[in-house]
Amino acid sequence: MTEYKVSKQINAELPQGGKGSLPKVKVDLLSLGVKDKLTIHMPEDQAKDYVNAVRQKVYRYKLSHPNTSFIVHLIEEGIGVWRTQ
Repeated sequence: MTEYKVSKQINAELPQGGKGSLPKVKVDLLSLGVKDKLTIHMPEDQAKDYVNAVRQKVYRYKLSHPNTSFIVHLIEEGIGVWRTQ
């Protein structure tokens, strides 16, 4: 049988995010009209890290707003989000 040591720390400092977590990027999809484009400006290497998080936000928005449709692409300026419907 393996024994584990458990310790308690009072007023411990909270962690600042785990491995792979990204700072939040505000994406206001509600204000986009049909054929509008939202550009999130950032360097290319950072955009490659964030594009999946933005796609996930768009997917979750579409679940609660089923009559909307979006396209998310990496562009030169960073990440582009277009509303298509």
